[in-house]
Amino acid sequence: MKNYIMILLSIILMSCEDTNSSLIESDNFNACGVSSFRQLNWAQELVAGKGACSQIYSGAKLTMYDYMGEKVFYFENLASSIGSCNRVLYNCSGMILISANSEQSIWTDFENNRSSGKLIWSK
Repeated sequence: MKNYIMILLSIILMSCEDTNSSLIESDNFNACGVSSFRQLNWAQELVAGKGACSQIYSGAKLTMYDYMGEKVFYFENLASSIGSCNRVLYNCSGMILISANSEQSIWTDFENNRSSGKLIWSK
């Protein structure tokens, strides 16, 4: 009977959806003129779903890269049914550099020329 209860409890726990976000940033963020990711207000609003992309789904992530001589932030929310929220590239100020609707060749250039990827946040 104990085994049955343990199996049932395991199934219940595995079926619960994790709705929490996870800040992965290390203590030595030191990018964009700030020492902590939490100081980038636009990014905090983005990952909280307070911007144009209000539905942030499990599997969403924000990764910081070096691209064209600057730090950039690649937001992926691939489960979103809103095409403009699937993937977006931002600069340190929160300005969109590449939108989800940009030509594929622009995205390919980013993918081929980005470096030093660091996962900052995930859901």
